[in-house]
Amino acid sequence: MKLEKLYNNVLLRRFVAIVIVLTVIFSTSFFVYSSVENGNKYEVEKAFATRIAKVKEEVDRETIRYQNLIATVGAFFNASQNVEPDSFEQFVAGMGTETSFPGVKGVAFAQRMDGSESSEVVAQAGALGVEFEVDPPSTPGEHATLIYVSPNNDQAPVGMDAFLVPGSREGLMLASESGTAVASSPLKYEIDGNTTTGFVLGYPVAGGSPISLASNATQKYPGWVFAFVDFSTIIPGINSLKDLNLTITDSLSGDSVVEPEGEGVKGYRSSFEFTIGTRDFKAVVTPTSEFVNQSFDNGKATRYAFLTANIQFVSVLVFVVLFMHRLRRKREVKLTFQAGHDTLTGLPNRFYLEKWLEQRVSSTSKKMQRVAVLFIDLDGFKAINDTLGHQLGDEFLIAIAQRLQKEVREKDVLARLGGDEFIVVLDEVGDETQAMRIAERLIEVIRFPVMLDSGPVCVGASIGIAISQLDANSDSASIIRFADAAMYAAKEDKEDRIRIFDHKLKSIVDGRHEVETSIRGATSRSEIIDMLQPLVNVEDGSTYGYEALCRWSHPVFGVLTPDQFLDAAKVTGEIIEIDRWMVNKAFQNAIDISNTSNRDTRVWVNLSVRHLLQGEFYQYVMKALRNSETTADKLGVEIEEQVFKIDNGLLYPFLNQLRDLGIAIALDDFGSDASLQALNSYQYDVIKLDRGLVTEFAESPSTSIVPAVVELARSKDMTVVASGVETPDQLQAVIDVGCNVVQGYVFSEAKPLEDLVDRLEGFKWQMPLGVHNKIKRTQTISNEDNSESVAREA
Repeated sequence: MKLEKLYNNVLLRRFVAIVIVLTVIFSTSFFVYSSVENGNKYEVEKAFATRIAKVKEEVDRETIRYQNLIATVGAFFNASQNVEPDSFEQFVAGMGTETSFPGVKGVAFAQRMDGSESSEVVAQAGALGVEFEVDPPSTPGEHATLIYVSPNNDQAPVGMDAFLVPGSREGLMLASESGTAVASSPLKYEIDGNTTTGFVLGYPVAGGSPISLASNATQKYPGWVFAFVDFSTIIPGINSLKDLNLTITDSLSGDSVVEPEGEGVKGYRSSFEFTIGTRDFKAVVTPTSEFVNQSFDNGKATRYAFLTANIQFVSVLVFVVLFMHRLRRKREVKLTFQAGHDTLTGLPNRFYLEKWLEQRVSSTSKKMQRVAVLFIDLDGFKAINDTLGHQLGDEFLIAIAQRLQKEVREKDVLARLGGDEFIVVLDEVGDETQAMRIAERLIEVIRFPVMLDSGPVCVGASIGIAISQLDANSDSASIIRFADAAMYAAKEDKEDRIRIFDHKLKSIVDGRHEVETSIRGATSRSEIIDMLQPLVNVEDGSTYGYEALCRWSHPVFGVLTPDQFLDAAKVTGEIIEIDRWMVNKAFQNAIDISNTSNRDTRVWVNLSVRHLLQGEFYQYVMKALRNSETTADKLGVEIEEQVFKIDNGLLYPFLNQLRDLGIAIALDDFGSDASLQALNSYQYDVIKLDRGLVTEFAESPSTSIVPAVVELARSKDMTVVASGVETPDQLQAVIDVGCNVVQGYVFSEAKPLEDLVDRLEGFKWQMPLGVHNKIKRTQTISNEDNSESVAREA
């Protein structure tokens, strides 16, 4: 019992739902965040690897170019007898050194000499027109004196000992030993006032030396050509790689050549090696945050993940709030789907079918073509529901729908109108004969037994055919109506189950159409009137309430009962206006009766399920309440038993909204399509037994479900109303079974408000002669030995 109370606690259920949703959202958010982070890292790694490969490719290309430059100048010397200053200048300029090799800060030729030969070097250089800005070294040992420098600048003056440049002696000597281009160890030097890192790239030469010395005879290479190279040119754009941090070290000495300006992003690191003149270097690269953001904006991606998670959180939270408060948008979304599809078979319904036909009529490319509408009704299906139950009946309908679907062409349409009625629209049909052949095949398909759990089940079918040529004057609703009329004609014909619509049937359909046409606007023309029939509490003779019944005061045919016009009102949509008028009238009548009888009363209004599913109805009830200046407990709403077949996710939340206002909910005509499951589907306030069920119970009480319904309703605190009670015997039967509220001619027919006899204060209904009003109830009497249930008269 406590668990049931907890479950029925709306606030607790909402709290639990919110906790569950929040848990799911946060878990999903974490998953999204992790996924995006992993995706970011993968994208950055891929972009980083691509960038490093490109840098490595450029480095290799540049090192080869610079090595080729020195080797080419060396080859120029080796191929010459004597290189003079002008030819040296022209050759270096001709190679486009200044433009094509921006990292070269001067190409030079250095003469190898002993310190004692300095005067000879000065003399021979002077003969060439080369004047030293500094004196050549005169100290003992080998020296490398600059003879030619192009372009000539103050960075490396002619006559300077190249060996004095840190690392150059090592490099030039290694070049002599290997006979190829060799890079010196990295060195810091100043160029144009800026300190930078570079190296001497030297190449030994054996020929072309403009100076001849005695020491040259003992040396394989009497001189060198070399260049001072800025490291930033070997790593292309090293000063502009703002999105990468590079650390370059000399593999031989381990000395750092290039230091990064900042810190790279952790988690990403790559390295590569390259060679300059037989000297190996290692470059370690890490990306900057700028590179990460450019490759796959990590910050933005993280924000996106966070934003996505929050959007999801807000969306689901809003969804939960909308669902718990039964707001309009949730219902409209589901109603849109419900409007076009049959929930049982998944086939299109009438709404979808009519829209499809309208589009076919408006299609320019397919005008003046004929379509055939085959209206199919299953013969004998009601017996399946009655004997096997609704569940197997539904399984049978699904099986039939699947069979029919296989028989129609891809361009045709198969729809279910409800119950056991289907429609097949044959697009671009040839003639009546073709439509007849297809109808005959469908009947044979339907007749084939369907295997259910209970065994094979067979039914027949009646098919009405209406063929129409599509043109501007075509009316899709009329085509369906003609096929419907033909189907009913086929059902009445015991021999032929297929009927094609003809002129004879058209006169019948036109009569129905006239009713549908006349009903439009009947409410606004004040042709709808209301009658009230009392519901009597047989225990004390008081009036339990009133059912409001509408009538149509037709200007030609007189007063029509609901069974004569409500179907037409539903087809045309006038039922919405009728229901609204009845709600307003119910509030007004409740006030009038209360003022006259000095007692509160409730007026019950029959509402169509279609109207209940309209999103505006709740707002209309609220408006009617404000206009009537009364309370919602003066109104009761009766809904048809077919509500049990509708998705309670659509209707029941709306009913709860009405109940929250104080409006009572009754399940009307229970027993017309009897199912005890309907009583378990929703907590109704009142259950109204169908007239036919009451009659059947009075005649054969032992086989009726009425006692079970009364007992079940009582256990759920529902009031049972027996409707359509006309005779004292029927009245006594329902009283004996425990039904304490009765409606029917046995007390009063439906009357206008002013003719109600029980409007007077203190009025009590009298039981017909021979009828006692002692309600039987089931009570449990306990003794020492056992407990037994016995019927006691209250």
